[in-house]
Amino acid sequence: MARGSLLRYLLIPALVGLLVTVAVYKYLPVPEPQAAPMEMVTVVVAKRPIPARTLLTSEDVALKEFPRDFLPKGAVTDAADAVGKMTVAPLAEDEVILKGHLAGPDVKLQLSFHIPKGYRAMTFGISETTGVAGFVEPGDRVDILWTVSGDNQHIPDPKPRSQILVENALVLAVGQDPAVRTKDGRGQMEGYTSLTLALTPDEALRVSLAAEEGTLRFVLRAAGDEEKAGRKVNTVGDLQPR
Repeated sequence: MARGSLLRYLLIPALVGLLVTVAVYKYLPVPEPQAAPMEMVTVVVAKRPIPARTLLTSEDVALKEFPRDFLPKGAVTDAADAVGKMTVAPLAEDEVILKGHLAGPDVKLQLSFHIPKGYRAMTFGISETTGVAGFVEPGDRVDILWTVSGDNQHIPDPKPRSQILVENALVLAVGQDPAVRTKDGRGQMEGYTSLTLALTPDEALRVSLAAEEGTLRFVLRAAGDEEKAGRKVNTVGDLQPR
């Protein structure tokens, strides 16, 4: 067989096979490797834009599936952990609610978040003798005593007396003077110079006026003691032996 015929018989099948291979690779779909399914978790999101200082209800939140690999740290996963809490920051619609978005014991909050509903915060300047020698702490309860002398002409019955103006007032904060230092020189403050209490508007009005007309003292209640005092006013005559 001639050399040209031999090359033709060998070369042509090889070229045809190459063309077929290219056509198959180019035009036939090649299955792509399947990615592993992404694990999803349920999170709590804002159902609508929510301003800060909003008390969340069940109408404000929704549940949504979210990829676990992209889950923000501190995400709330149970609606019960969000409903009834107050937001400390604004939330956008569909934003994942984080524990740090909600008022709770693990979040440092402004004083206004600690004031009970219907109450007002009121601050009083105190001394060691009028403020229980520095032993009052936030969360304690105190009574407010008012003592007035007999020469106060603004009072209809101007005789010396002392009375309980407010009972069981919640202590919201204590204020310390940075200039007050301990004797060891380590810069630690001792005592305090003010008390901030939660009072009703009526109590705040009465105490404010009383502070202008007499002397206020704060007496510390025992933890858990919420009993009312039996007697609220004493005069000098009550000090006499009976």
